[in-house]
Amino acid sequence: GVKLNKGSTLIIRFGAANRDERQFELPEKLDLERPRVAAHLAFGMGNHHCLGATLARRELYWGFKALTDRVSELKFSSDQSSFKYHPHYVFRALKSLNIEFSLES
Repeated sequence: GVKLNKGSTLIIRFGAANRDERQFELPEKLDLERPRVAAHLAFGMGNHHCLGATLARRELYWGFKALTDRVSELKFSSDQSSFKYHPHYVFRALKSLNIEFSLES
């Protein structure tokens, strides 16, 4: 719905596509059981699809599961988390993420 003038530069940001509510229900929520996970563009698509995507997804799943099985409370350290990002044209990465947690007893 946006008109582009001839010669305009268009920057495609796949990170924004992954937050499209028309494609993903509650796109801002971390959902390890999300249906249609292959539609997420983090690992590319077509000829440019990451060969290690399935392994990476499994590693993330089991890593988060191990964390949530062992931790009873997990929260951001409000006095230390600034949520500042590394400047980058394509990727979005926090400079640091400080958390506090309690182990299951």
